[in-house]
Amino acid sequence: MNSPAQNTDYTPLEALLLFHYLLIHGARPSSFAPISQLILKNPVIKADATFHPGRLSPDALREFYHVRLAEAESEFALSDRNSNGDGKPDPLDNLTKI
Repeated sequence: MNSPAQNTDYTPLEALLLFHYLLIHGARPSSFAPISQLILKNPVIKADATFHPGRLSPDALREFYHVRLAEAESEFALSDRNSNGDGKPDPLDNLTKI
């Protein structure tokens, strides 16, 4: 059986609820325990064939959040490097080659 750290394929609903509750409760370390309980109580989450309570533990949710945050920061840094030097994206980047 997979440990919670190995079973990290979150459903779109689990991810949506996590970020929804983070918006409400904040991303403080103490917020992940009540968020975990809220998600675990959701009947739609519990009815899903892929339901795994360990994946929705406070520590697992916090790790998922930090991974997604690092990915977003990396993408943001990459987009800054691809800008035209004034911090604004180059409008030509949006053109499709014909």
